[in-house]
Amino acid sequence: MTLIVVAATAVAALPTTQAAEVYEIRWWSLVTLSRYVGGEQETVRGERRGRGRMVYQPLGDGRSYIRFGGPEGDGDGILGPTRPEWLVFPAAIEVGAPPPPPHLTTGTVHYVGDPARPAMIEITFVEGFICRATPDACDGVASWSREFAAIATPATPAEGTAAPGR
Repeated sequence: MTLIVVAATAVAALPTTQAAEVYEIRWWSLVTLSRYVGGEQETVRGERRGRGRMVYQPLGDGRSYIRFGGPEGDGDGILGPTRPEWLVFPAAIEVGAPPPPPHLTTGTVHYVGDPARPAMIEITFVEGFICRATPDACDGVASWSREFAAIATPATPAEGTAAPGR
């Protein structure tokens, strides 16, 4: 929750130079979590998929802010020219702590057309954690990974639909 509050505060302070555009988004997320339970390692996986509307706001410095939402969940983040800087997205399983180290966080952003107003945006994001110590040192977590993929295209105006709000 703290991350979302800090991120929302940071976004409010970002300069914008262009009007926001509304996109249709289709997304998918997968989470894998391995824990030690009673001395044995157990692994669970969860997947979510969704559709909705996404607001795409170029920030004028090569980055863009996105906010998306729909019946299956919502999220937001900052997209850089080639990769997400940060991304909050719906997940079937909460991994909790420990946080991912920087070298296990990566992703891509591919813009089709002008990045200020792309005809399509493809987003991938992956982060993970691998415990390199005793299970107790990692709160019983052996490893976890969170994956997100999305494709967004400009929305066609439809009666009764609106951009997601926060």
